[in-house]
Amino acid sequence: MNYDKSKSISGDIRRTCGSGNKRIAVILVNYNGYEDTRECINSIACSTYSNVVVYVVDNNAKQKVDSYNTIIDEKVRLINLDTNVGFGAANNIAAKAAVRDGADVLLILNNDTIVENHMIDRLIQYVDCKTIVCPIMYFYDTESAWYGGGELSPWSGRASHRHYNKCRKISFITGCCFMLLAETYEAIGLFPEEYFMYYEDVDFSLKAQQCNLNLLYVPSAKLWHKVGHSINKTYGLKSYYLNRNRLYIYKKYKNYFHNTVYIIFLLTRIKDIVFGLCRVKKYQPIIDAIVDYKRGIQGKTDRMYPDLQGDTLAD
Repeated sequence: MNYDKSKSISGDIRRTCGSGNKRIAVILVNYNGYEDTRECINSIACSTYSNVVVYVVDNNAKQKVDSYNTIIDEKVRLINLDTNVGFGAANNIAAKAAVRDGADVLLILNNDTIVENHMIDRLIQYVDCKTIVCPIMYFYDTESAWYGGGELSPWSGRASHRHYNKCRKISFITGCCFMLLAETYEAIGLFPEEYFMYYEDVDFSLKAQQCNLNLLYVPSAKLWHKVGHSINKTYGLKSYYLNRNRLYIYKKYKNYFHNTVYIIFLLTRIKDIVFGLCRVKKYQPIIDAIVDYKRGIQGKTDRMYPDLQGDTLAD
């Protein structure tokens, strides 16, 4: 990974080279991931692009504002929330603040990522009023691509990660990292808030394309992703939100998706349940998700699955 870990984020993170005219606001949402957030900001501090301000949204994390004393300066701004408002709402709060403060460009970025020194410079070369851009994303500490562009199938309903090796238009841009102009944000907004977590990026991708915007994958821009550090320990909730919100997005964008998405959804869930009866507890989140969707329940759930861990079922 090409960034200098020896540089401290406790001092002035401005750089003398690569300073750009556009003011970029980098938005990070933290939820009990202080060390990841700190390392992410450290990598941003080493960027060759200097005109950057980082907005950290502390989404009711256990480590409160005192934990951030060493990284707060004029280039890092903390928005401390009293409750966990979810991924979409937290990003929206920071985006609104950044534009109010005069940001020209927004970079939405997961806090469990490490950006390559030139990533911001390379993305900003392609972003414009008609184009939203994203980099290639590797698994942390590897050169194996986690996301190399994405496509959204109107037939299966799946948002898939591809491995393209050239700059190209795509149909799905992951919420892990993308860049857009402030004027684009003001025109179409950012994330819906009814999902709480998961599928906000699919919704954003569909909305952007409906507004005749291009989603552009730029593989010369790079980052590394630790992939789900904040949610991997809570398998049940992850499975619940993925299944419930998938159904909501099919309904919301029914003019994009074909009816086959519901057939595939049901068949894959039935298959998993039939062949996994010996571990029936693992399928409770799927059942709950379908029930809550039918009841019209959105936002944060009060359901808890303390005994469930592992990979998410029925992708």
